[in-house]
Amino acid sequence: MYLCKLTIEFKDVRRILLFATFALITTILSSCCVKYKNLVYIQDKYENASDTIATSKNQEIVLRTGDNLYINLIGANISDLGIYYRDDRMGSTREFLALQGYMIDPEGNIKFPMIGDVKLAGLTLNEARDLIQSKIDEYIANVVVAVRLLNYDITVLGEVARPGTYTFTQREVNLFDALGMAGDCTPNADRQRVIILRKEAENTKAETLNLLHSDFVSNPYFWLKPNDVIYVKPTRSKTVAANSPLLSVILSSLSVTATLILYISYLKK
Repeated sequence: MYLCKLTIEFKDVRRILLFATFALITTILSSCCVKYKNLVYIQDKYENASDTIATSKNQEIVLRTGDNLYINLIGANISDLGIYYRDDRMGSTREFLALQGYMIDPEGNIKFPMIGDVKLAGLTLNEARDLIQSKIDEYIANVVVAVRLLNYDITVLGEVARPGTYTFTQREVNLFDALGMAGDCTPNADRQRVIILRKEAENTKAETLNLLHSDFVSNPYFWLKPNDVIYVKPTRSKTVAANSPLLSVILSSLSVTATLILYISYLKK
């Protein structure tokens, strides 16, 4: 009779353990699977390639203290440029150009040869170029001033293939440019909650964009500004997958505990 009772109890415990194991494995597998619909950008416009998506207007970059500018004068005769001539063939790496740049000081000025202090903080790149051009025209004729921002850095963190800080040379950079540079989002990225951090004055503002819907391209944060930080959050399935070894340990512990309980019960009888 005791043997029959023990057999029934063992069967019950075994059934419970099997059910718990099946439920735990099912939960892990379902959580780890990434659905196709969570990987496709701009899903509301994806079916029709001819759809037009309204994009926000990019606001021009306004220069501020600490910005480093590469200013070059282009003229027909190199001899006319004098001290302003720079041979770009000598190097085009970021480090080389940074050494050639003009840093905007705390007062908002750069120190330009022969001209002296030129206040550029608060101006756009086009306005800065026009101002420098007007001053250069007083010294040298028939030259064109080119101005480029050297510290257009964007940091991409989280669930992307290559997290890091990237430097851009073009004047307009959007979110797709930055994600493309970082190797795009991983399958475990939460494309519905991509956070853009932007420092404005003394505060840092955060904006969350949903890349699955086309509305995000009309958001002003779609166009990036220097020193923006993009954080791509992981999905919950990534969290479950990361904790799966712990869940396995818990399951093994439960199995061992159940076995010990059965063994102790058997000894008492």
